[in-house]
Order: sequence, then structure tokens, then C-alpha cells
Amino acid sequence: MSIEDKIQVLRVQMEKEGWSAGKVTEELQKSLTQKGEFNDIAENNIRKLAAKIHKNRDNTGILSLSQTCESILMWSHYAAEHRGICIEFAVPISDSLHEVKYSPDVPHYTLHDIIVNRNADNLLLLFTTKHEHWSYEKEIRIILDRGDILHDVPGPISSIIFGLRTTPDDESLVRKVASQVNGVRFGKCCKASDKFAVRIEYA
Repeated sequence: MSIEDKIQVLRVQMEKEGWSAGKVTEELQKSLTQKGEFNDIAENNIRKLAAKIHKNRDNTGILSLSQTCESILMWSHYAAEHRGICIEFAVPISDSLHEVKYSPDVPHYTLHDIIVNRNADNLLLLFTTKHEHWSYEKEIRIILDRGDILHDVPGPISSIIFGLRTTPDDESLVRKVASQVNGVRFGKCCKASDKFAVRIEYA
């Protein structure tokens, strides 16, 4: 950031903390050296602001979901090579629900973007951007203020789908437990006969 941007960041932050206009101006004047650069105290305050934002970012809770249950790669990567299951939720639309964007470029943000411009979208991009190679996941993320606590499931379970290699014992156990939940239907992965794909059969 330029020195002008840093000054704006500290000014807005001090005003947010309730400092008077005169006191803000006085402190900012003290923050500059004779060369027009920030002194160590001012630079440390900038670092503390950045650390606070990074801490909030690192404590954010993210639940990753997918819009598809028929991806061969997803079954291999996340369901123990088809031995696991896929749980489908009826997720209500909300402000915490975000579609992931796929890009070759890493999103960036500055303190000036967040504190002065109040452009939360730049920070949000950090949580909702992945490399374009992952686009097959068709990911949706639920983003919450805290990730260090337990949260409720994102909505009612609507179906459970068994992989191609889910064992009979595992399937029987899951059916027994999940059958106590109203409205749950069960599906099974099947190989498509004419292409490299899976299809879901419900019964």
C-alpha cells in the first residue's frame, strides 16, 4: 500500500473506534517521520490491523458442498473410491450460501480495500475461489463467522446414495439408521453402459 492508503486506513480505523477528528489528525501527524514515511509505531498498528483480519479469516467456518452427485472424480476422491456414501441435503437459500468461482488467478485484497473502501467482496473471493482444475466439483460453500464450534447440518437430509463398492454391511447399517429420518430416499451408483459415467438409481 502507498503511504496515502495507509494514512486513510488508520484514519478510518481510529474514527471507527470513536476518536475525535482533531485527535485523529494529531496522531496521524505524529505517525510520520521527517521523510514523510510511517514511523515504527504506525507501521506496527498497520500490522496489527492486518493480523486481526487474517485471524478473522482463519477462524471462518466453511462447509463445502457439491451441486452434483454423479462425478466420477468426486466419488473417487471423497468417498473412499466408491466405498462410501453421498448425503444430499435440502439446503435453503441464504446469504451464507456462495457458489465457488474457478480461476487460474489467486484473488488479492488490501487493508485499504476492506477498511476504507469496505469492499468485503474482495475478502469473500478468498473463500469462494479455487483453481479452474477443480471446476468439476461444482462446489457451493456455506460460510459462517466461526469455524471452531459445531454447527447444525445445512438442511434436512433428502437422500443417501451408496457408492459402487459400498459393502452390504455398511449399506444395511446406513439404511437402518437413516430410515428413522422422515422423507429420506436411498439411491445407488450404477455404471453407465455406453460411456464413462455413473448414474443414480433410487429405490
